[in-house]
Amino acid sequence: MKTRIVLVVVSFVLISAFSLVAQEQQKTEPEPQSTTVICTYPDDKEISVRFHSVEYNKKNEPPIGKPWTPEGVPVFLFTPTELMVGNSTIPTGAYSLYTIKNKASWTLIISRNVTQGTPYDEKQDVARVTMETGKLPSANKPYVVSLGHIAPKVCSLQIVYGDTGVWAEFKQK
Repeated sequence: MKTRIVLVVVSFVLISAFSLVAQEQQKTEPEPQSTTVICTYPDDKEISVRFHSVEYNKKNEPPIGKPWTPEGVPVFLFTPTELMVGNSTIPTGAYSLYTIKNKASWTLIISRNVTQGTPYDEKQDVARVTMETGKLPSANKPYVVSLGHIAPKVCSLQIVYGDTGVWAEFKQK
């Protein structure tokens, strides 16, 4: 009987020790922090964007002329209502957002491919729109995405990264 009790206690101690080691290993590799921003239209339908904030530095600088997401982590748009972006209609659904930094402007790409870990595929594009661009007086440290309700049926998507701010309008159809 004493042997059984000792075996149970030793087993419990070993299981607890292995569990603590596994937890410590998970702590050393933190997950990127996810942020969701929301904009609500007058009919209570909400569009949302989910993104991972990354610190601005020259290593994370978007390449000129190529689709980009911060550190390769997708930015997602979710919409329960049909939208207009530029001259393109965006149906209800989930989408990945990419940006292309050009010398004088930025382009927003809305892609139907939402599978994480897959490379960008131009054939999946639903829309491309030139974004309004502005320079900030100083560099913003994290990559920030926000949505602002600027008119009854218009939400503005704003992205700030480094010393640049860009934005595009999402109009509810």
